[in-house]
Amino acid sequence: MDLDSDEFVEKDPTGRYVRRDEILGGGGIKTVYGAFDEVDGVEVAWKQVNVEDASPEQLERWTSEARLLKSLKNKNIIKFYDFWDR
Repeated sequence: MDLDSDEFVEKDPTGRYVRRDEILGGGGIKTVYGAFDEVDGVEVAWKQVNVEDASPEQLERWTSEARLLKSLKNKNIIKFYDFWDR
């Protein structure tokens, strides 16, 4: 699949994931979009968090949580692939 397609609106910094404009869910500070992993060829969820009003402590807590989630390997836990900032 190609980001040039009208279906995709954004690509992650590594070029692996492409995001659709399709919103799957969200909350006060986050939006979850449909996305695609171009390496494994599978559908994924892309959670985007608005960090503009976050404190440095909140940012550190979220980063620590993301690192922990990425390290977990268990068949009963949804796989957390990656995270990045802009």
